[in-house]
Amino acid sequence: MPLALGLERLPAGAAGRGPAARLGAVAGTVGWALLLPWTWAALAATPVWGTLAFAALVGAFAALTAGVLVAAHALRSARVPAALALPLAWVAGEWLRGHLGPFAFPWLPLANGLTGLPALLGLAPWVGASGVGLWLALPQGAWAGWLSAPGASRSALAGRAVGTAAWLASGVLAWPAPAPAGPTLDVLIVQPDLPVRGDPRATAERALARAGRAVEGRRADLVVLPEGALPVDVPRSPTVVAALAGLAEQSGGAVVVGALGQGVPGMPGARTNRVHLVRADGLDPVEYDKRRLVPILERTPFLPAGGDLTAGRSPGVLEVAGVRAGVLVCYESIFPELARDLARGGAGFLLNPTNDAWYRARGAGTSGLLQHPAHLVFRAIETGRPAVRVANTGPSFLVDARGRLAAVTPLRTDTLLALRVPTVTGPATPFTRTGDLVGPFAAGAVLLLWAAARRRG
Repeated sequence: MPLALGLERLPAGAAGRGPAARLGAVAGTVGWALLLPWTWAALAATPVWGTLAFAALVGAFAALTAGVLVAAHALRSARVPAALALPLAWVAGEWLRGHLGPFAFPWLPLANGLTGLPALLGLAPWVGASGVGLWLALPQGAWAGWLSAPGASRSALAGRAVGTAAWLASGVLAWPAPAPAGPTLDVLIVQPDLPVRGDPRATAERALARAGRAVEGRRADLVVLPEGALPVDVPRSPTVVAALAGLAEQSGGAVVVGALGQGVPGMPGARTNRVHLVRADGLDPVEYDKRRLVPILERTPFLPAGGDLTAGRSPGVLEVAGVRAGVLVCYESIFPELARDLARGGAGFLLNPTNDAWYRARGAGTSGLLQHPAHLVFRAIETGRPAVRVANTGPSFLVDARGRLAAVTPLRTDTLLALRVPTVTGPATPFTRTGDLVGPFAAGAVLLLWAAARRRG
């Protein structure tokens, strides 16, 4: 709303283009600097490189925000209504940020601000995050245009307020019918609070010991350890395989665990961020290699791999107790298209093993530990699938298909969480079938309206 009001006060044409860019750059710098302090700790091990990485990331996003404001100003100069100009440009910018190849980073889109109020997200199963973002932005643009119009009648205030309330209420009323319920699984989450760096063997031994204590005397369809809990090549570690098979036999189900993968078809020397499925009789042949790697931390874009990880190619759908679990490893939960692939592949629920220990234990890292889980809440609503987050340092939780949290573990705690996880069968949500239509529509609308204005002179 402040941006929309500021945009309305700028002169049209070339005289306002520079101020629009400056407004966007300042707003983007302040906003992203407040949202992303955890990157200073996460992106590099030294203060100098951490500061440079943080500045580069904030600067890139601020430049994109400046471009959004310039595009919105161009639309307003072409007499596109205020209710459409900034909302269309904003959603187009978010869509672009999520489709920049190896630099794609759809972190905290506008719609994610409502994950704490899931009752308002009834449109998400229909139109996804882009559609909800546009729905949320449209009344703000309309209010900015009305408040900035000369001679605006204040007597219409009550009517506009009622109209805005009705618009927001549409989000509550838009929930589609629930998909048919599948079987309920007993899932045991092990949150070991392991250090992100250290001796791999010692880390694996501690994780296995913690899991052994957790499973003792318990039965479960699935035991889950987080991403990177076993930073070793599991198939080449017979004692680790035997320990995992023992856990599966003791629990009466299967074990899913994050590990270090060695070798992929055609690339025997490649290293991957891998998820293994283990049953009482040993390793299941189906495994999943993380497809979306974190830039800088896991993969340096456009540079030779060296010590970097290699991205997987296939969706991670694992068969557990007759139900398909769709795996999203850590950072992958911010990408709507990955969760959509899993739901289309028949996943009855989403499973998100993650390791956020590199956010650091204190200070700036806390904001990242709270921002990251909000994306999985949105993926559950978009796909109509319950989701289980299994975090090394927390929070771990279960979120149902309407975005409601059923259980949340505390941060930085070695703990155990036993869950009854509902699963879903039958038809997927409309968004799962169609994908994101609103994002590319917004980008195309901005280009077409701008081109039409240029043609008219």
